[in-house]
This record gives sequence, C-alpha cells and structure tokens, in this order.
Amino acid sequence: MRKVRCHHCGKGYNYDQDEFCPKCGAFNPPPKPGQPVQAARPVQPAQRPTLKVCSTPELSAGNRQLLPLLGLILVGVIALWLLSYFSSVLPFGEPETVLHALEEPFQVNDLTITIDGVAWVPLDPESSVYRPGYRCLAVSVWITGGAYREDLHMDTPMLAPLEGDSIPLEDDPLLTRKLKEYDIYSVSLWDALWEDPLMGEFVFFVPEEADDLGMLLIEEYAPGLMQKPRLRTTHQVMIIPPEE
Repeated sequence: MRKVRCHHCGKGYNYDQDEFCPKCGAFNPPPKPGQPVQAARPVQPAQRPTLKVCSTPELSAGNRQLLPLLGLILVGVIALWLLSYFSSVLPFGEPETVLHALEEPFQVNDLTITIDGVAWVPLDPESSVYRPGYRCLAVSVWITGGAYREDLHMDTPMLAPLEGDSIPLEDDPLLTRKLKEYDIYSVSLWDALWEDPLMGEFVFFVPEEADDLGMLLIEEYAPGLMQKPRLRTTHQVMIIPPEE
C-alpha cells in the first residue's frame, strides 16, 4: 500500500485505491521507494483584503456659508410651486363683470387700456382680404404699461352682439399688412407686451346683417403659473355702430 499525504489539504490516503485526494481532488504523485511520505504543507489562511477608507473632504468656510442660502432657495422654489398648484385647484369666487365707456381708461393686470372709437374699413372688393357678406370693423385702442411676464395669461378680445355668436379678434399677419394700405394698424393684446405704448386697432369682421355690435369683451386673468388660468374680471365696452 502506497500511502501519500495530500500536499494541498494535508489528508492522508491510499494511493493504490485512489490517485486523487478524496477530500480536495488534488493529484499527489506517490513517493519513490525508500522516500518518506512528505508532510503536508500548512494551508495558508486566506488573507482578508484591506479596505482603504477614503476621508470625506472638508467643506471650506465659503461653501459652508452657502449651504443656508441654497436651502432658502430650495424652500422658496417649493413654496412657489405649491402656491401655483393650489391656486389652480382651490375654488375661488365668481369673476366680476365691469362696464366701461368709450375713452375711459381701465386696468387689465399691468396694462392700461383705452378704447377711443370705432370705424368701418372700406375694403376694396378686389382685395385678397375682402370677405363677401362681412364688414371690417376697426376699434381704436391705446395701451400702456406693457411688459413681458410669464405668469400672465391673456385671451383674445371678442365682440359679443346682443344676438348671434361672439366674433373673435382678427390676428392674421397677411391681414395686418393689407390693412396698412387703409392706415389701419391691426394689433392684439399680446402686442402690448412688446410695444409700449401701443396704439392701433382691434379688427373684427362683422356680418352685414348685424345691426347691434353689442359689447367688446376683454377678459382679465389672475397672475400665476397655473395649469388652468383663473378668470378674474370681464371688462365690457359698449360699441356703437359707426355711421357708414
């Protein structure tokens, strides 16, 4: 019987029965005749890897002073977002309606608006902007205090006859260019955000059979970055049909 001792795990076993270590499976050649069985080499325990702890860099004095300021900015942003959100979902009172006379200035948020008068525009039937069955109405307007603001919502002014559907403001660049031939400067409320003061005309196409022009409606919305703008006031100006 040739007895060997595993050089890997140290287990002794009969080489004639098994050429490989029955414990770890390592192959151990048998000793030559007269050669003593080698003692097993001690198995070195696995060394635990050394973890290198990285030190956290210290904040400078200037950075430490910025932390409270950054915290205040973050709180302010969150507060503005919450205010805008709840402004759009919380119930408010019913919007009011305010009647104004011609040449009476009135306020729509930052804008001061004055409706000076109305006139028919005698369009040439051969013109590309002429509309059969309609008359072109120019409402003279003077607007001051315009400045661009992201938190302001403005809707299109409309004519609301006593009978029939409302008539929206015309805001067509081609029409604006053509009307300059008639000394008409077609404008909208949005133009007042870029041009201050703004003097021009609100232009409407009114059906020829309309005898009563009714009211000019300008809606004022509450400021705020809201998903659904909240109507605050509807301003009305009585429009008297001009003489032909």
